[in-house]
Amino acid sequence: MIGALLLGAHDLGSGDLVYNGDVGTGFTHQALLDAQEKLAPLAQMKSPFADEVPQDRAKDVHWVMPDLVGEVVYH
Repeated sequence: MIGALLLGAHDLGSGDLVYNGDVGTGFTHQALLDAQEKLAPLAQMKSPFADEVPQDRAKDVHWVMPDLVGEVVYH
């Protein structure tokens, strides 16, 4: 089961995908199942980010191709 999602955005200057943080709360059980189903076919061996993800955030991560876009609201 997904514990958190690592977030990224494209740098406006270079176009590179850069790490922006992570989100791990606010998901319903069904939303997590849906996300897992959509992400599984996008699996890849290496990080899609141009910059390095902090080691504590990259532990036990499953990398995927950055083909999906989501919206995160935070305060």
